[in-house]
Amino acid sequence: MSNPESDEDFNSNSNLKKMPKWAVVDTGQPNVRPARELVTEHPRASLDEDGEMDWSRSALLSLDLVDAGRSGVLLVHVEGRGVVVIKATTNPAQELFASLAAPEMGVSVPRCRLVSPGEPEHTAIREHVSALLTPNTYEHGIISWTYLKQNLLLVMELAAGYTVLPQVASGAIGRSALRRIGQVLALDVLLHNGDRIPIGDLWNNNGNLANVMVSNSGDGAIMAVDNVGSSPTNEQLREGFLHRLHSLLESRKSLLRGLETTLGCLGSKVAALEGGEAEQLEVLADGMVQGLERIHTHLTPQRLGELRARVEDMGSNGAVWESSLDSVAVNFMTEVFAIVEEVLATGDLRTSSLSSSPDNVMFQRIEGADGCGAMLQALPVDEQLVVFFDFDRTLTNGFALPTETALEKRVRGGEATVRGLARLHLAQVPLFIVTARPPRELVVLQLAASLRGPQKEIGRFFLPTDAEVSAEEVSFGDVPLARATNARLYASDYQKSMAIAHALDDLFPADEESRISKVTVVFVDDVYMNAHDVGTGTAVALRDAGRTDLADAVSVRSVWWDTFLEETGDAPSMGLVASDNIEKGYPAYSRSVLADFGLTPAEVDRRIEVYAAAERNAGITVAREAPKPPGKLKAATAAQMKLASFLFGGGKKR
Repeated sequence: MSNPESDEDFNSNSNLKKMPKWAVVDTGQPNVRPARELVTEHPRASLDEDGEMDWSRSALLSLDLVDAGRSGVLLVHVEGRGVVVIKATTNPAQELFASLAAPEMGVSVPRCRLVSPGEPEHTAIREHVSALLTPNTYEHGIISWTYLKQNLLLVMELAAGYTVLPQVASGAIGRSALRRIGQVLALDVLLHNGDRIPIGDLWNNNGNLANVMVSNSGDGAIMAVDNVGSSPTNEQLREGFLHRLHSLLESRKSLLRGLETTLGCLGSKVAALEGGEAEQLEVLADGMVQGLERIHTHLTPQRLGELRARVEDMGSNGAVWESSLDSVAVNFMTEVFAIVEEVLATGDLRTSSLSSSPDNVMFQRIEGADGCGAMLQALPVDEQLVVFFDFDRTLTNGFALPTETALEKRVRGGEATVRGLARLHLAQVPLFIVTARPPRELVVLQLAASLRGPQKEIGRFFLPTDAEVSAEEVSFGDVPLARATNARLYASDYQKSMAIAHALDDLFPADEESRISKVTVVFVDDVYMNAHDVGTGTAVALRDAGRTDLADAVSVRSVWWDTFLEETGDAPSMGLVASDNIEKGYPAYSRSVLADFGLTPAEVDRRIEVYAAAERNAGITVAREAPKPPGKLKAATAAQMKLASFLFGGGKKR
């Protein structure tokens, strides 16, 4: 028998054409057979970025070949780890980039990593996975000589616990799932990925709903898979797409009109809402606008360049990899970003639910070194009060200083902050820290070390008295979090609302007998956008996690501890952060958010001038135009920066 040598031969396998996308079966023995039914409750192998998978023959329990995309995927059950996905590809860079960018937009995607030819792991995969097969059979030839012979492999997490959207029941997509699909639409706009969900007047194809997966738990979680985009191949196509995108987003009315196609494609899978199709469209639009806002605040041109550099460091120097890397078109995404920035600045896309303060949310701005301490002293204390704090530049001054340094240089607000925390601690008010650092166990332990060291005066309010802090990584509402198991610490990336929802779920279990009617949450952050996100997003996060009872009971007081006076006053106590930083500037779009905290347009303009003068005096160079993507980062430099940030808390997470 001749071994197939091409993708065309591989795709000619009639069995593959009959298999549903992302279907999984447990063979119970090491062989390959077509998947005939959808089974998603396999144990998922977590991809530890620094860990190695045991590909030895003795560790491999079963193998399935599944139709998904151009060449299918392999599902390998590794003993002690669970099921992992292997995907052969000639264009891995786009999926690697999407796996980094999507979480910053709040979109869940499978984690993945690259395995290149010449690496020991690549050799082990090919040798030992092939050993599961009967030699010289058709399947052995397909996998050994066509699939695993591909230059590049992606090892991916299995989307366990999910069902592809076309196979979910009618009405399975409720309000929270529909909003999250809207966020996926925003991701696809950035990636120029039209092969998922159609949007009227933008994508001229039917899409592929099998690239959207819906959680089986009914919590509204959505997983986006096969996240491959591309930039238009010529100037005419590029200009045409950007023009259509601008037309789609120029007003709420034009967006709703375009989303009629999307809603029609989803069809009966969408649950009926009280307001009918009009309300369904509004929820979908709200999700897309929230996704666009995350692009604007978290995926700036500079950040896009940084993520591309991280992807570049993952690969090799081969021609296939270089061609794949070229397809991650940051320049094109920067043009998309510019349109997003322009349309958000007008405010025409935002609804009242997004732009105004709901009845159960209050936005407050405090300032000055003693601002937080005074606010904490004045808080009414009751048994349903829970207070959350950001860490870097909220409970610290942003400096990396030894413990013998004066308190006010290590703890923002010094003694005033300590006294305010002590008052609440004595009243047995639960106090939490939620940092925007990555959701990893190590991050939580490093945060605890800071509270035992440079910030030891406030550590007693968050840590156990005489026990070592332990940590775990969890998923809540399909959002990855890390938390201390015996302390009140969370690392959540920018998913702070979901971390707060998780803490509230722990504090107030879903028990009919003990259900409470009111919970007051106070959240304090030095970044106005983070504070605003928590104010508008906490109740949404609770509903997404299945705690509608808490969502109805919670009221949020979201506090922006403004750093302006401490950075630019006569005696600055905090280091100046450049105003072009994604967290510190005052772009046109942010005016409505700043207005919720009481800043008038005139005050915003004045502050921009003050910051510009302070930056000139400090010799800080600020990019007033969209920065170009940086060059390739050296691994050692990136590691040193990450280590310094984690160990010393010397600045906000970037």
